[in-house]
Amino acid sequence: MVSLNECLLNRVEESLIAGGPKAVSGCQHSVSIHDNSDLYFNVSEFLYSNWGEVPNLNREACLLQFSFTKADRILKRREFIALAKSGRRIQNEYFIAVFSPGRHGRSRLGITVTKKVGGAVKRNRIKRLVREFFRLNRQSLSGEWDINIIAKNQIADITSERAYQSLQNIISRISRYHDPQ
Repeated sequence: MVSLNECLLNRVEESLIAGGPKAVSGCQHSVSIHDNSDLYFNVSEFLYSNWGEVPNLNREACLLQFSFTKADRILKRREFIALAKSGRRIQNEYFIAVFSPGRHGRSRLGITVTKKVGGAVKRNRIKRLVREFFRLNRQSLSGEWDINIIAKNQIADITSERAYQSLQNIISRISRYHDPQ
């Protein structure tokens, strides 16, 4: 069975090899690819509109697996405070992750981006990048975790690719911890 990321990256690579910047299409929705930083795009819309070209994937199961619902988020202040008190902390150049074993039957994500990082546009961009990365890569986490990703001030003007590399580092380090449940 082909994972969603593998399938999309293969399609994108085929497109780039075939003629550089062009559109991956085949339906009413086209996805423009300009460089490697644009490899991360709206996967659900692409898959839904090009479903016949994705091998060995059950459409409903795939869309549910890669969805990001309200139940996948840490939203309440008391949950953020409890996580800060009892969770472990790891960090890299751009992010701090506070995490603890989850008790909700799934991994959940909270995102904290302070005003020190920049204006609303920059903060919202960072939150979108983190949400999209988590949505696409949550299956690579071993165990069920509550994770709060805190953006550091240095992140304001980094590329999407650097942010994804940094988040991949965080997720792989969290996966190495033993889940005591």
